[in-house]
Amino acid sequence: MCHNENMKIEITNINKGVWQILKAEKDWWFAGICSTIIFGFIIYYFGARNLYWFFSPLLVFGLRFGIIAGRVRKDFWQQFAASQGFGYKETSNIEHESALFFAEGESPTIDHVIEGTIEGRKMRVFEYSFYGSGKSKRTHEYTVFAFQFDGAFPHLYLDQIKNSYGIGVRGERIPVPHDFEKDFTLYGPRKYEVEALAIFTPQVFAALLDEEWPHDIELVKQELLIFRDTSIRTSKELEDELERDLALMRLLAPALDRATLTQIGDYPHSLRRDSS
Repeated sequence: MCHNENMKIEITNINKGVWQILKAEKDWWFAGICSTIIFGFIIYYFGARNLYWFFSPLLVFGLRFGIIAGRVRKDFWQQFAASQGFGYKETSNIEHESALFFAEGESPTIDHVIEGTIEGRKMRVFEYSFYGSGKSKRTHEYTVFAFQFDGAFPHLYLDQIKNSYGIGVRGERIPVPHDFEKDFTLYGPRKYEVEALAIFTPQVFAALLDEEWPHDIELVKQELLIFRDTSIRTSKELEDELERDLALMRLLAPALDRATLTQIGDYPHSLRRDSS
């Protein structure tokens, strides 16, 4: 039985959703596998000794599995957006993004973009992936949570140094309280240390430490971006992560909403990526 592409099932777990569809298509998969084996032996019998001919039908199964997994992931995010009254876009142009993290690696993509308003504040959630280089030569997958603020503040990057990936930042390394140095590195533009520490106060660092905060954070163009370094696969993961990030948004909101930014001499208030 082939899966009806228009059939909608409630997706609370992406892996289980894929498996549910695979089970619904078990007759199709069984027939396909049997046909592949028979086809392979026929080809081999008639003299084709290249194993490519034996295994090439398996590419069809891989393609089919990829289509199913992609469809389930899209349904998962669409259903979440609908349940919250948010908008959904399947992809977005990464060139519209200003954060340094979006300049990482090769073949960066943004998918499954959720946009809406929560607690009176514009927010976005989306998946971001890129292919790393050097020692990080693999596909890196992130779920990004972004919140808009009313104030204007310098471009800042808080590196959680114990997570799986760190970007290169060309900017001032701003001193943080000694108790937090082993967990966080704060980068800001030169001469904007006062503005940075008015946002990342000792109280904020203490809250991050209490939470065992695992993600990198970037502040740019009135937006807070939180980079979760794994893709989300269940509704429970999504709900828990959103609640954690909302708590950070509430903590930073008073400072970020009232922040004002004044150019200091000729010093830019933005960061640059260090590609060395």
